[in-house]
Amino acid sequence: MVTVGPVRAHLAILGLVITGCDLSDPVRFRPIAPCPQVFSAPVTYRVDASCRPSDCEVEVQQQECEAQLHFRASERAPPGFEGCALDVGRWPIAADGRLQDPKLPPLEGCRLSPPRAGVAHAFECTSCTVELYPPPSPLELPLQTLELLGPIVPDQISNALGIELEGRASAMVIRGPLAFISTFPWSVDGACRDVPGTLAVVDLESFVPLPSRPAPPCLLLLEAAPNEAGFYGVFRSSDWRLGRFDAQGQLVAEWPLPAMLEGEVYWEDLLAFDGFLFLVGNEVGPKGLTGVLLRIDPSANGATERLGPGPIPEAFSFLGPGFGGELVVGNTETDRLQPIDPSTLIRGLSLPVPSERDNDSRAGRLYPLPNGVLLHLGPYQFEPAAFTIFANRQVVAEVGYWEAPAGGLGAVHLPGSPEVWIGLTTLLDNEARLARLDLTERRFRPGSAVLGRGPVTHLVAHQGALIGLLPWTATLFRVVPSR
Repeated sequence: MVTVGPVRAHLAILGLVITGCDLSDPVRFRPIAPCPQVFSAPVTYRVDASCRPSDCEVEVQQQECEAQLHFRASERAPPGFEGCALDVGRWPIAADGRLQDPKLPPLEGCRLSPPRAGVAHAFECTSCTVELYPPPSPLELPLQTLELLGPIVPDQISNALGIELEGRASAMVIRGPLAFISTFPWSVDGACRDVPGTLAVVDLESFVPLPSRPAPPCLLLLEAAPNEAGFYGVFRSSDWRLGRFDAQGQLVAEWPLPAMLEGEVYWEDLLAFDGFLFLVGNEVGPKGLTGVLLRIDPSANGATERLGPGPIPEAFSFLGPGFGGELVVGNTETDRLQPIDPSTLIRGLSLPVPSERDNDSRAGRLYPLPNGVLLHLGPYQFEPAAFTIFANRQVVAEVGYWEAPAGGLGAVHLPGSPEVWIGLTTLLDNEARLARLDLTERRFRPGSAVLGRGPVTHLVAHQGALIGLLPWTATLFRVVPSR
């Protein structure tokens, strides 16, 4: 009689024959080790994907020994947003808790890649790279604020749909230790009102207000004088005018700006460049917007010359220094960057604003950085923006702010640092933030500082500090970042 163990007897009853295998041998038979519960509850990460906009998140759930990733629009995404679909597959969980590449690549051809500092999981896919960030902690900064017009009543603050409003402060210029800020008693729009404003003055070394100066009506733009002390401003009384202010903020001269033929004009930006003042805006006529660019010679009593009509429709948004001594104008009609020779006012070959991240690709603002690099800020609009780094007229990288859907209107680089400080505004709740863009790693570093509400404008470096303006509430702020 042959004696068999209970397991063999059970298998024999089932008609299974086992040969050459001793199941009682602990060395030769080991059960599969259970995988750890890495995601015992669903975990949500912020998503930074080079092929997706910056309003996506992912929920990771564990089913047995696999991690499943479900991409979706974040709670801060615009209502009805459906641009977050991404199939990166299921990922086996090893005995040590780490994710492993599946035997068969998922639909997007994704593989694990070494995560950078602050990243929980990273994937290299066929069409893009994907990084998953835990919700970041707030960035703690030594923030000083100064309300230039006192407390704000609720109806004086622009709401979520009022992003085109200038607010209670429209412009700022720094001359020596003093900051001059154009302020209004109410929130104004581009049409403006013929009521005098106030030129607030702040000593930046002590960060205390000084006696204010009277300002002409609708003083919307300010710029440092190109070859002298003082500054210039664009304002409106009976017509639009250019004014020259001395170093103490007193209006000492003014000249009328050319009248437009088609209709009203709304001036957007004023820049001192190559010894001239350049002014851009848009004329509102029967056929829509027409971009206007004026070159003004301050040394010739404000003599002006206008850029001739272009071969394609143009609506201008900003001015900035470009490549190799050129001036660059943002054309929002075509979402392209238009170089212009400042001495001849001849257009160069325009550059498209890239949109590989499926973000808002509108022409925003351009900021010069060290070593000939230019940074393009996606504008503060109704869609999350991308931030593009240019070098030698080529796109080096397109970066998204992954913490929340947002746009930017201000950027500044402190010498000796690989970081660029970006002033951001979130789309749904209009939160003003200060974030750090790492030029070496070409990504936003985790964590941002909340400054207040509305756009962050006129961000500049002054003696190691960051100075900026919150126009909606007429608030000046000062931050000294740690090195």
